[in-house]
Amino acid sequence: MARAARTGLRRLLARSLGLLPILGALIPGPPSASAPSDEYSWDRMEAAIQNLRTDDTEVKRDIAQDAYQIFAPLFDLPTGRDAMDARRVVDDLRHWVRVEKDEWISTSLLREIELREDAVLDPLFADALSSQSPNLRWAGIRWFKWREDGDVLATLEDLWPHEDRPWVQADLIAALALRGSTRRIDDFLDLTASDDPALAQAGIEAVGGLMEPRAVPVLTRIARSGPDDLRAAAVDALAPWSDEPPVLELLLDLSRTAETTVRGAAIRTMGTSTSPVLLEILHRPSTEDDSSLSSSPRPHHVHPKQWTRRTPWSSDANSTCPWQMWNRTWRRG
Repeated sequence: MARAARTGLRRLLARSLGLLPILGALIPGPPSASAPSDEYSWDRMEAAIQNLRTDDTEVKRDIAQDAYQIFAPLFDLPTGRDAMDARRVVDDLRHWVRVEKDEWISTSLLREIELREDAVLDPLFADALSSQSPNLRWAGIRWFKWREDGDVLATLEDLWPHEDRPWVQADLIAALALRGSTRRIDDFLDLTASDDPALAQAGIEAVGGLMEPRAVPVLTRIARSGPDDLRAAAVDALAPWSDEPPVLELLLDLSRTAETTVRGAAIRTMGTSTSPVLLEILHRPSTEDDSSLSSSPRPHHVHPKQWTRRTPWSSDANSTCPWQMWNRTWRRG
């Protein structure tokens, strides 16, 4: 396979430029490495685009598999190139994806290049959302799962009724929730009970992130007695309601559980609370009765360093932040 890849790249170079300095630079290096742009990098990239338009499947597969490296100049513009030049290259890629008959090649190229996470690629992945290819659509959904930019909300919402692959649905839920879409909120609520763990977790994270009030009893139930791999996600999703006494009581209770991930999530979520009730509890002497919500919230199973390591606020000794006060209460005890 490695020999075939090198052969394909040499054929690419011989056909396009025939320059010896290019040969060494195009031979693949470690996947995580990205060579800095040089005087030939742009020419190599344009040569690759020319070869993507041919019928040479072997060469095109080599290009797709090394797209992260080959298209690096788009994100580290060499001298003499500007954003307009980068957009022209992306437009060439957009056209190629639309006409390429070998779906494996086009989806492989997008899978490699999506690691770049740069706004210049937004139009390329926006096109993918409207593709007839299910795999190209998934590539677009994965891209916009993490990126808020791009006027794609309507397209994503329209995809939902037609998407039945659970692994793609999970990514689509995340992309919709990232944009604050509540159009499918009833579906998201239903999916919190899905038998597919990834789909259920996506639903949990979405209803929490969208601050859907109907989600509170659902999340509370999962946090208390749901599957172990979903309990922590439900606790994290309760953050918007961490000031509410019933939720706060649950968090206090779970902060003492022996389940490490759930306990950590409870501690993390309590850090978002500004409840006066919590402040009152933390001001109480540790000798007071520790039953129910009036209990001392000192986390008996958590080492103090685990608390301070997660603290996003300063360590001011006079701070009234619940998280800092909680830490001081623990140390006093």
